[in-house]
Amino acid sequence: MRTIVFLIAIILTLQPAARAEEPFFKANDVIALVGGEDMVVAAELGYLETLIQLALPDHRLKFRSLAREGDTVFEQRRDLNYPSLEAQLDKMGATVVICQFGQMESLAAAAAVDGMDRMDAMDKVDATKGATAVQEVHKVQAVHEKADAARKAKVAEFVAAYEKLIGRLRGGGKRRVALVEPVFITDAGNDYLTATRNITERLSLKVVESFANHDVPDGDGVKPFKQSLPKRAPKEIWRQDRIHLGKAGHYQIAQSVLFTLDRVIDLPMTDWFGGTSANFHKATALVAAKNRLWFHYYRPQNWAFLAGDRTNQPSSRDHLNPSKRWFPEELEKFVPLIDAKDAEIWALAAKLK
Repeated sequence: MRTIVFLIAIILTLQPAARAEEPFFKANDVIALVGGEDMVVAAELGYLETLIQLALPDHRLKFRSLAREGDTVFEQRRDLNYPSLEAQLDKMGATVVICQFGQMESLAAAAAVDGMDRMDAMDKVDATKGATAVQEVHKVQAVHEKADAARKAKVAEFVAAYEKLIGRLRGGGKRRVALVEPVFITDAGNDYLTATRNITERLSLKVVESFANHDVPDGDGVKPFKQSLPKRAPKEIWRQDRIHLGKAGHYQIAQSVLFTLDRVIDLPMTDWFGGTSANFHKATALVAAKNRLWFHYYRPQNWAFLAGDRTNQPSSRDHLNPSKRWFPEELEKFVPLIDAKDAEIWALAAKLK
């Protein structure tokens, strides 16, 4: 099995050629994370944010995760009256979006062609059977051609949906977008996962190819980057299962993003699971605490009482003045707590500079 590869494609804003070398992140950027479960966990662990904050201590960057488990380029399910991604990005004043899609979409694509593509079928044809063998070969070739056509159709469908989503995230050019390629799914001898990994690779490469050819809304200039997982460690150490990354894998992804920015932080690794210096642990703890506060602010468990279908319930209103709703005002108290954590992160980053 090939080494798992991570590609980072940075989608830059429309700019004159003379400004093409401007840094991707700028001072006071508000950076939104968008994607599925891996991006959710990336925010929980905080490695990506921590490394970027330490690399750019004077930028005073704000990170806010809008990632949701189960999100794909085709659909982002939300509760009743929940604001759209565009509305949330506008409300937080996002200037940058880092997104990652493609892995779960590849599972659906693999399911569509599962059972059609069996590469070992041709190997089992007995060449001594003469005409019968030729018929079998033609039959197998027809199956492979049909499966390949189905794959290409699924890849084209994915790319079209991704381009549409990027157009939404860009907001007419208001925001820069960075695309993190989906992580390949390991096969481990499983026929279905082998086909899935194959499609994931095709999705990934097609996305890079498509965007490199400027087939992206309001975009100009795409630069793909390759980063391999270190070969000195077992591949299994980067994952918690065949699909999702573990702590070490998330740390490696974060390092890959930093490499694309030509920024490398000298933090001595002490173990494979994101273990580094005490200062790094202190920084990630601050980032994780801030992201927990943000999580409870933007994804309150009792959304129905906040803006869903239970806003008229007595428990959603002031017990002395039923015309007054206490919940929305109460939730806004998270904002200064989140801002205070940001200030702590910036102070620590500046101190470690």
